[in-house]
Amino acid sequence: MSKFWRYFLFLAWMSYLLVCGVLLFSRGFLLRRQVQPEKSRCIGNIYCSNFSSEVGSQGIEADCVSGPSPLNHLVGHEDLCSQGRAKVVLVVVDALKYDFAYYHSTQNPRAYENRLTILKDLIVKQPDNTRLYKFIADPPTTTMQRLKGLTTGSLPTFIDIGSNFASTEINEDNLIDQLRSKGKKAVFMGDDTWVGLYPHRFEREYPFLSFNVWDLDTVDEGIKKHLQPELKQNDWDLLIAHFLGVDHCGHRYGPLHPEMTRKLDEMNTVISEIVESMDNSTVLVVLGDHGMTNTGDHGGESEAEVTAALFIYSPLGLLPQSWSPKGGVVRQVDLVPTLATILGIPIPFSNLGSVIIDSLPKTVAFKHVGSTLQNWQFALLSLWSNVRQAMTYIETYSSRNNEFTSDKLLSLRKAFSSISEKVKNIANQEEFLVIVEEGSEFLTSLRVLCEKVWVQFDTYSMTWGLIFTFVVIMVIFLVIEALQGDEITFGVSGSCLSFAYVCLVLCASVSLLLGHLSIIQNSELVFFISTFGSSFVFLAIVLAANTGAILSKWGNISKSKSWLELFWRTICMLSLWAMASNSYVIAEGQILSFFLLSLIATMVYCYNVPLEELSGVVKNKISKSRFAWIRSQIHPMRLRTITVAFALAILVRATHQFWKCRDEESGCNNQLPSEPSEPKKKDLGADPNCLIMLVCMALWVTFTRMWLRSCGNLTGYSITVLFARYTPTVMAVCSGGFWVLQGLPGDTRSRLFKPWQLQILPWTVYTLSGVSLASLIWRPLCVFVVKSRNQSPTFSVTRSENPIPQLYNQMKQMIGGKKENLNQNDSTSSSENSSPVVYGLATVYSASFVVLAVILVPAMGLLLGARWSPALVLCACVATCLLLFISILRFENVIVSVQLLATSWPAVVCWSLLAQYAFYGTGHQATFSSIQWDAAMVGTSGNVASSRFVPGLLVIVNTFCSHILMGLLLPLLLIVPLTLRVIRPQWAAVAVGDHDLSQGELMIYQREDFAYRSLTTLTARYILLQGVRSLACMFSATIHARHLMVWAIFAPKFIFEAVSLFVTLPCVLFSFAFVGRITASVESLVNYLDPSNSKPNKSFDKRR
Repeated sequence: MSKFWRYFLFLAWMSYLLVCGVLLFSRGFLLRRQVQPEKSRCIGNIYCSNFSSEVGSQGIEADCVSGPSPLNHLVGHEDLCSQGRAKVVLVVVDALKYDFAYYHSTQNPRAYENRLTILKDLIVKQPDNTRLYKFIADPPTTTMQRLKGLTTGSLPTFIDIGSNFASTEINEDNLIDQLRSKGKKAVFMGDDTWVGLYPHRFEREYPFLSFNVWDLDTVDEGIKKHLQPELKQNDWDLLIAHFLGVDHCGHRYGPLHPEMTRKLDEMNTVISEIVESMDNSTVLVVLGDHGMTNTGDHGGESEAEVTAALFIYSPLGLLPQSWSPKGGVVRQVDLVPTLATILGIPIPFSNLGSVIIDSLPKTVAFKHVGSTLQNWQFALLSLWSNVRQAMTYIETYSSRNNEFTSDKLLSLRKAFSSISEKVKNIANQEEFLVIVEEGSEFLTSLRVLCEKVWVQFDTYSMTWGLIFTFVVIMVIFLVIEALQGDEITFGVSGSCLSFAYVCLVLCASVSLLLGHLSIIQNSELVFFISTFGSSFVFLAIVLAANTGAILSKWGNISKSKSWLELFWRTICMLSLWAMASNSYVIAEGQILSFFLLSLIATMVYCYNVPLEELSGVVKNKISKSRFAWIRSQIHPMRLRTITVAFALAILVRATHQFWKCRDEESGCNNQLPSEPSEPKKKDLGADPNCLIMLVCMALWVTFTRMWLRSCGNLTGYSITVLFARYTPTVMAVCSGGFWVLQGLPGDTRSRLFKPWQLQILPWTVYTLSGVSLASLIWRPLCVFVVKSRNQSPTFSVTRSENPIPQLYNQMKQMIGGKKENLNQNDSTSSSENSSPVVYGLATVYSASFVVLAVILVPAMGLLLGARWSPALVLCACVATCLLLFISILRFENVIVSVQLLATSWPAVVCWSLLAQYAFYGTGHQATFSSIQWDAAMVGTSGNVASSRFVPGLLVIVNTFCSHILMGLLLPLLLIVPLTLRVIRPQWAAVAVGDHDLSQGELMIYQREDFAYRSLTTLTARYILLQGVRSLACMFSATIHARHLMVWAIFAPKFIFEAVSLFVTLPCVLFSFAFVGRITASVESLVNYLDPSNSKPNKSFDKRR
C-alpha cells in the first residue's frame, strides 16, 4: 500500500468516526415522540335510531336522546359521541397569514391587505354565522408538519422538519381514518403532500405537484377546475381544497408584490363561489397552515410565521362567542376536535387540542322528537368527549413512558375527577359555563405539560455521542501534532489500517445482521458503539507506543509564548465557548468577520521581514541601529503584506452588504432588500441584481483565465485546457441569462417561453460543469509539451513568457534520487537545443485547482441567484487574497525549501474562519426560514422524475457552497507559496536560498513523501477545526436542552454545523485525492518525456 493511500485511508477513517459521533448524538437529541397505536372509538347517540330516517330526509342531522334527562348517560357512556351536524368544506390557503384575512382600515393598503373582501362582508352582515381567529401554529412552521397537526391534533417534534420534503404515510389516529371508519367519505384536491400522508384514503383525489415554488398557478387552477363539480356532489362529508399560490408567491416575490394581490383576489373569488354554492348542511372552514415573514419565508417560530388565519362560516349559525374562553386566538390543534365534533366522528386518540365551542353549528330541534339536546348540552357533550379523550391519551402514554412526573399526573387526575363530578350533576346553562372554564383550563394545562416534556432526550446516546466525538478529536490532534516523522508513519501503517478496516467491516456487518434477524432491538446503537470500540483499540495502541513523543511534543506546545500563537488559540477558544450563548449564535456572522480580520491584523503585526531582504546596514547592525525597526517596517515586503491585508479587509467588508438578518436581531436591516418594495410600474423585469451578477461572473472568469494564460496553463489543445478555456464563459452567460429571464414579468415570460425551454440554460450549466469536472479528474494537468525546441520556432507562449530551463540530470534526481549529479556545464551545451519544453509545468498543481474553482463558482452562482452570486465571487476573491497573504508570510522563517510545505496553524484557522464567515456572507443564517428554497427549482421545476433527491441536493449546495468551495481548495494553502516564488519571486522573500525553489510546484513531486505528510497534517487540522465546532454545538445543545430558545437557536445551529461537517469531510477528502491524482499524472508526464529513463544528458524546459 502506497503512502498516499495510507494517509488517505487514515483521514477517511477519522472522518467516519467523527460522523458516527455526531450521528449518535443526534440520535439522542433529535428524537421523535412515541406514536401510540390506539384509535379512538365512540358510538352515536343510541336513542336516535328510531327516527334517524326522518331527520336524514331533511338533509340535516340532529342530536337526540329519549328519556327524562338528555344527559343521563353522558358520563356512563365514555365512548359516546354526537351525531354529525354538517358537512365540511375545508379550504387550506397555504401561508394565509392573519394580516391577509383581517380587514385594515387604511387609505393606502399594502399589496396583501383588504383583498379577501368576502370575509369582511360575511362578518359584517352575518356576525352570528362567522368567526375569524388568529390561528397559532406550533413550530416548525413547515407544511407537512402543519398538516399532521391539523389532522391528528398532535404536536410535531423538531426533527420532523426533515420530513417536509419526504412525506411519509401517517399511521397515527387522525380525522381522515376516523371518517373512513364511520363509513363517511372525504374528497381531496390540491397539494400532493396530502396524498403522501394519506394514500388511498380519499374517495376521490386530485393531487398536483407542490414543490415548485416558482409555479403560482398550476395547483390553484387545477383545484378550481374540480371544485365546483365536487360541491354539487352529495356523496362526501369532508371536501379538502389545499391552495398553494399564496405560499409560492411569498417564496418567490414576498408579500408586498403585486402578484400577491392577484393571488389573494383569486382566493377571494374562490371563497365567494363556495359560499354561493353551500347549502344549510355545510360548514365552510378557511384556514392558513402557517404565516410568513416579510420576506415570504416560513419554517421558524417567529410571530409572523406562526400566526395564520382561521375563518368559519355556517348558514345555520354558530354557538355564542360568550361560551368560549378562547377569545379571538386559538391553537391549530384546536381545530381537530372541532372538526371531529362537527362531522360526528371520534376525536383522534393523540389529540391535544381543545374544542372551539363558539365555532360549532347550532342544533336544530324537531317538535316530533320526544327530546332534543339543547345548544349548551351539545356543547357540553363535545367538551366532555374532548376532556375524556385527552385524559385517556395521557394515561395510556404515561403508562408506557416515565416522561410525566407523578405529581403532574396526580394534579391532572384531580382536575379530571372534579370535572367528571360536575358533569354528572349539571342542571342548567350557568353550571355549564363553569364546566367550560374548568375544562378549557384542564386541556390547556395538559397541552402545556406535553410541550415541556414532549421530547425526552436519550441521554445515553447523547453522552456516548459527545464522548466519541471528543475522543476522535483528541486522537486526531495527538496523531497530527504530537507524533512526527516515523511516529506518524507508524500510526498510518498499512498493517494498522488493514486491521482497523477489517474490524470496522466485521462489526458493522454483525450488528446489521443481528438487527435484521431481530436478535437485538437497538442495532443502530450497537453499530456505532462496536465500530468505534474496535477503532479505539487500534488508536490506543498507536498512542500508547508513542507516549514519550506525545508528552515531549505536548510540553513544547504548551511552552509557546509568541503573540500570534496565543492570539489564534484565544480566537478559537472564544468562538467555541461562545456557542453556548444565544446572543453569539444570533450575531455570529459579525463576530466571525471581526475574528478573521483581527487574526490577519495580528499576523501582519507579528510579521518580520527576512534578514536576507533587509539592506546591508540594517542586516549588519540590526541590534545597534536605532532606525533598524523603522526601516524594517517600511520595507517593501512589509508594505506588500499590509497592502494585501488591507485589500482583504475591504473585500470582507464588502460582503457585509449581502448579510441576511435573523428575526431575533433587533435593529438589523438587510443591506440588500430581501423585502421587496412594492413596484410602481407594471414592468418588473428590470432587476439590477442580474446586471451585477453578470459583471461579477464576467470579471471572475476573465481574471482567472488571464492568470492561467500568464502561467502557460492555457497553452495547447488538450481536452482539459479546452474546457478550462471556454466552458466558464458559457456557464457564466447561461447563469446570468437564466436569472435575467426569471426576472421578467410572469405573463411576458409565459408568452415568450415554454417552461421546459427556461430549463435549458441551467441544464447547460450542469452538463458543462459535470463534463468539465470529469475531464479535470481524468486529465488534471493543464500543460503543453513540445518534445524539442527545434519543433516550436514559431509557437508563441504568452506575452510574459519566462522559460526556466531544467537539466535532465536534475529531473533524474527529482524522480528517484538514485542517479548521481552530473556536471551541468558539460550537459547543458550538448542538450540545450534538444531539451523538451513543457508549458505550465511550474504551476501544474495550482492550475488544476484554479480550473476547479473557475468551474464551480458559476455553477454555484446559478443556484445562489442574481442577488447572492456576487457575494460568492467576493468570497472567492477574499480566499485569493488570503492565499496571497499567507504565502508571503510563509517565507518569514524559511531556512530550507522543504519548510514551505508545512502550513501553520494560523493559516488553517484563517481558512476555517473564512469558510464559516462566507456562509453568512452569501446570505445564509442558521435558521430554516432563511434557507434559499429557490435553488431547488433551478433546472428541475421542483420535480425530477418524481424524485426530491435532486432538488434537495441543490438546496444543500446552495446553503453550504462556502464549505464546499473552501474544502475543495484547501490544498492551495500548501501549494500557493511555491507558486508565488516562481511567478512573483520579488514577493517571496527567503532568508536562505535553495535551488529547489526554482522548481516551482514541482517540488511537491520532488519531495513527495514530505508533501503528503504535510498535506495530511493540513487536512487533519482543518477537519479538526470543523469537528471542534460541531462538538461545541453538541455541548451547547446538551446544556441548553431545556432552555427556552433551544429549538429556535441552539438546535438549528447544531443541525447546520453537523450538516456543514458532513459536507466538508467528502470535499477535503476529494481535494486530498485530487493532489494524489495530479502527482500520478506528473509522474506519467515524466515517464512520457523519458520512456527509457536512462538518458542523463537529456533536458527540458518548464515554462510559465
